[in-house]
Amino acid sequence: MRIFHRDCLPDGRMPSRLPERDYSELTAPPMEIPDNARPVHIIFTELVGGHAKNENGVQRYEDYWQLKSGAYLRLFIHRSNRYDKNAVAVFYAEDVLFESNELGHIPKIDNKEVIAKFNEGLLLEARVSRVHEWYKLKDVDEEHPQYDVSVRVNCYPGLDAPFDLILYSKGYLSTDIISEFSKKGLGSPASISAATDQELLSISGVGPKRLAHLRTLFPNC
Repeated sequence: MRIFHRDCLPDGRMPSRLPERDYSELTAPPMEIPDNARPVHIIFTELVGGHAKNENGVQRYEDYWQLKSGAYLRLFIHRSNRYDKNAVAVFYAEDVLFESNELGHIPKIDNKEVIAKFNEGLLLEARVSRVHEWYKLKDVDEEHPQYDVSVRVNCYPGLDAPFDLILYSKGYLSTDIISEFSKKGLGSPASISAATDQELLSISGVGPKRLAHLRTLFPNC
């Protein structure tokens, strides 16, 4: 279970002081991400541009020390970015957000896909998947290491997503099992709730354990 910072807003996010005219968030509030769900799409990418200096004159990679595997990140469309109209800025999710603590950006090769999945109505969750410390030059001060940061963007179905995506994500059903549900007319929460346990167990791939999980999602009427 995720532990939230005491200063978090009710939706699980830290407050943002970013100018709304320049930044528009892509990542969903933590409270909207379904518990124990699996993503329907994953984007493997990285954090780049961290060697630029922020407004305080500090190189951004010096802020990477706080990033651990699994750490949550927040992604924003950076509309005022003069180099890329699709720029996606990255921030550490456990901080109050200011422009000066921007960590870097998602690479151009991936940022359009991130924006596209957001526009499809999927709920995006960004997390650090790997942090690797390295030294680019021999004369770099090794007390201030540089880092490679790999990022995983998990995409979950929203509440109004097609029901087969919800069954895949929340119900942990395979596409074959979902197809069998559809053939038997079980294509909505109400229809599964109305079905008897015997009807659900008659579907290939549904056993007692999977039935119990389905009943937690769709209680029997």
